[in-house]
Amino acid sequence: MLEPRRQPTLGVIGPMRIAYGIGPDDRVHLSQPGGSALYAAGGARVWVTGVAVLSRATGATLAALSPALSANGIETTSIRLIPGSEAETEFHAITGSGGVDETRPASHFLRVGQPLPKELLAYRPPDRSAPPGAPPGDLAVRLEDLPSGVSRWEAVHLTPMDYFSQATLPGRLQELGLRRITLDPAPGVMDPARRLE
Repeated sequence: MLEPRRQPTLGVIGPMRIAYGIGPDDRVHLSQPGGSALYAAGGARVWVTGVAVLSRATGATLAALSPALSANGIETTSIRLIPGSEAETEFHAITGSGGVDETRPASHFLRVGQPLPKELLAYRPPDRSAPPGAPPGDLAVRLEDLPSGVSRWEAVHLTPMDYFSQATLPGRLQELGLRRITLDPAPGVMDPARRLE
């Protein structure tokens, strides 16, 4: 009798956030799973059943997103809790020209005649200007965040995130036996000035 074939597990590493957005049709989307790790994990679930997310998040973020992730078969045991009571949020508005604006939620909600969600009152757009060699922020995934079971992953994908995580994790993942590693660097990581780091 043949043993059942074990399903592959894909590890996805990157940020997770609670997303707010306005689509090209001016429809408002509130409190949705967001962040590059969750977008990649959702896409991967089309192809494989075993998807695990490794990220750092506050308890508020994890509590808000865990039900949706579990309901969609995305493993959350590798998400590391960090101190803080505020949820990590992101905002995107698709403009008429097809561009994306992440900077002015109040003006976009006003434009479509909807109230600004209270979660976006203190919203700050992402700062992608961190200089080379800057210390990692609280949300940066560190080597010690890698779960003990990472070697059972058959592949790992690093989504757009901070430079520190993108630079330090691939080598350690290789040391742990992973041979299929893909990287999707954030635009700031592709700065030619970083070649000497």
